[in-house]
Amino acid sequence: FSQIPMALHLDHGKTFEICQKAIEAGFTSVMVDGSKHPFEENIKLTRKVVEFAKGKDISV
Repeated sequence: FSQIPMALHLDHGKTFEICQKAIEAGFTSVMVDGSKHPFEENIKLTRKVVEFAKGKDISV
């Protein structure tokens, strides 16, 4: 393993599944992009990713 601290970030994860796979693969942060969805659906998607990431020390 590297002795250099690093971060691995997913930018513009458009689906829950993409964000989920990134988290499971070891990404340290994800950015959910629900911009194509209506506001309420965007919030629902973001909450789902936040709940999945909770307790895994992942920034959303």
